[in-house]
Amino acid sequence: MDAVSLDPIAMLFSPGGADEPQHAYRQLRDQCPLARNEFAGRPNVSLSRYDDILWAMRHPDVFSSDPEAMLLGEQPLIPLQVDPPEHTRYRRLLNPKFLPRTVARIEPDVRVLVGQPNVRTACAPRRRRSRCE
Repeated sequence: MDAVSLDPIAMLFSPGGADEPQHAYRQLRDQCPLARNEFAGRPNVSLSRYDDILWAMRHPDVFSSDPEAMLLGEQPLIPLQVDPPEHTRYRRLLNPKFLPRTVARIEPDVRVLVGQPNVRTACAPRRRRSRCE
């Protein structure tokens, strides 16, 4: 199969993609199940098929979330940049904070915060090209 140029981040976080991501996910699964690109100047791999994602999650030695593998800032983003078994301990601590009733209490404040122009700009996707395999 020839390499296809698709940018998973741009597809999923564009205004249309964010509103209805099903089409973008379907296109990625069909045309670009594994995309290699750069994110923040480092190699990145985007997976879009369930079995591939499940395999990656079970093999942190290959697909690591460690800060060395996924540089997103000066401090690690917990639990995103922590591999099992440490990740599991953090999830146990954090999960209660994301229960529907807990999130519902802070939803109005979050909506106000996300609506501010500086937050929208900071969260806007950066354009990059990907190589799909």
